[in-house]
Amino acid sequence: MLRWIRSTDRTAWLLAGLALLLYAPGLIWGLPHATSEVTIRGWDVDSVAGISPLSELHNLLVRAQPGWYYAYPLFHYLVLGVCYAPYMAFLWLSGGLHAPTAQYPYGFTDPVHAIAMLALIGRAVSVLMATGTVVATYLAARTIWDRRTGIIAALAMLLCGPLVYYAHAGNLDVPVLFWVSLCVLAGARIVRYGLTVRRAIGFGVLAALAVATKDQAYGALVPAVGFLIVMHWRDSRQNPGSAAPWRAPLAMIVAGLVAFAFANGIVFRPDRFLNHVKFLLNFEQTFVNVVNFSGVVHPRTLAGYLMLLRDIALAMYQSMGPVMLLAAIAGVFACWRGNRFVWLVVAMLLGYFILVIGPIRHMHYRWAMMPMLFLVFPAARLLTLGIESAGIRRMIAVAATLVGLGWLGGWAVDMRYQVGKDARYEAGDWLAAHAKPGDKVGFFGSVGQLPQIPRDVLPVSIRSDSASRQLQASGARLVLVIPDYSSQGTVGLERSLYLPESTYHELQSGSLGFTRVARFATEPLPFIGRKLTYLPIVNPPVQIFQRTP
Repeated sequence: MLRWIRSTDRTAWLLAGLALLLYAPGLIWGLPHATSEVTIRGWDVDSVAGISPLSELHNLLVRAQPGWYYAYPLFHYLVLGVCYAPYMAFLWLSGGLHAPTAQYPYGFTDPVHAIAMLALIGRAVSVLMATGTVVATYLAARTIWDRRTGIIAALAMLLCGPLVYYAHAGNLDVPVLFWVSLCVLAGARIVRYGLTVRRAIGFGVLAALAVATKDQAYGALVPAVGFLIVMHWRDSRQNPGSAAPWRAPLAMIVAGLVAFAFANGIVFRPDRFLNHVKFLLNFEQTFVNVVNFSGVVHPRTLAGYLMLLRDIALAMYQSMGPVMLLAAIAGVFACWRGNRFVWLVVAMLLGYFILVIGPIRHMHYRWAMMPMLFLVFPAARLLTLGIESAGIRRMIAVAATLVGLGWLGGWAVDMRYQVGKDARYEAGDWLAAHAKPGDKVGFFGSVGQLPQIPRDVLPVSIRSDSASRQLQASGARLVLVIPDYSSQGTVGLERSLYLPESTYHELQSGSLGFTRVARFATEPLPFIGRKLTYLPIVNPPVQIFQRTP
């Protein structure tokens, strides 16, 4: 390990520093403010950072509770558990934790501070993994080509639209991206130097950890394993004097299976893994039930798959920008002949779309980060070849590189601004000044949309077809209207889709007995605007209604 650190050039450390400067400031954005059991989640929807790993580990190691959530593999929960251990030990020794329970406040003396710290630790792991992804991208491109190609590829990955957000969130998407990026780096070394038993074991273990972090990685890694084995067999046939050609592939497969069995907990809780598999097999119905909206999963028709292709193209555009996306497509054709590494990343790209996105028939914007990881390599190589040429071709390549990275930089600046100026901070201050102890605050949709709710104020979820009647019966004196994850794809929508339009109009008109008393919204940056319109969970407008006396 120390030898690897000494051998890594200064460019890699500089890229790591840039990544930390870009990603780390978002760590404190929307941390959980756990004044009640309703508010134990932060603003990063679907995050596993916070209290979730403790619940998972309790179910795994102590006693399984009813309603155990099997949606995700186990490995990242174990990683977070190891990272939490020093802080949990400190709480135990200092009196901040006693008699842990499965109910709020979970045995914490100060649950607001403790749960926020757990979420902060989990997010810090994501920041380090996002940084590692950028460095691995650079090292992989440098291994196959040169430093300039590595820098362009790493900068494009650094500024990837969804990555700038998910780098400081507690979701599993950055951890799985990190492990896959290490697989790409290991694959680059295998392509360059050959498949030995040692490299095969390393690739197999990394692939297992990626799939044990989030199942979607299998779509990219199954073709990668097949490609590397076929490449090795062909090379062995051309060198009859080489060692037995089956040793390295067998080592890769065995090492991967063993690592997967331990990382996913199969060796000590096979029932948990079987329940997870059942969840995956019934994913479509579960997904529709959770999201509760039609049209999210496209039908198995020609029109449905064409709409899916449209969604894929839009997600890739939102991740890479037009210039880098076009450079990637052109780069695949320009670098295709004789370049095994390009063949490898294209195989991973196609496998991801065919084995994962195709069966799911839904494309989420965050799922575009992994395809972008594969595409930045041909894009960076094409631009580098242009920069190293002469005349008009060089001028075009330099301009395309600056415009492409500048476009992504605009998205990154927008994200940093939106995170820092999130309107829910002002809304939380308003509630702290105007809400009274014992008040009930009604809201519609995700609990991840809520600003800080003061102590002794109870948030009440209103989520039914009879929203108007339920709101009246809730006893809420204040009502929050905020877009959430359900608002994705509808530009300018100022409500969650869990708030029926009819009820929203009744709130606005005052016919429900409420008057709007405050609205908070952050104006977009001049010349940049709000580019990340596909992330309604960041800096949404907040409307507050108060019951009319």
